[in-house]
Amino acid sequence: MREALRDEDWLVRRNAAESLARLGDRRAVEDLLPLLEDENDMVRETAEGALSSLGWTPPNT
Repeated sequence: MREALRDEDWLVRRNAAESLARLGDRRAVEDLLPLLEDENDMVRETAEGALSSLGWTPPNT
């Protein structure tokens, strides 16, 4: 499923991020982080929600 996070189809990337969040495996955080800079708004928003559900918080800047 992690390979799908790099798929050329934005919907595949979004669905993969959502699925990883549902699994609740915190090891997925590193794989999800690059999606915060995805070209697609929906992918970025889903990645942010997925990361949040896994307990990740952005570092203080």
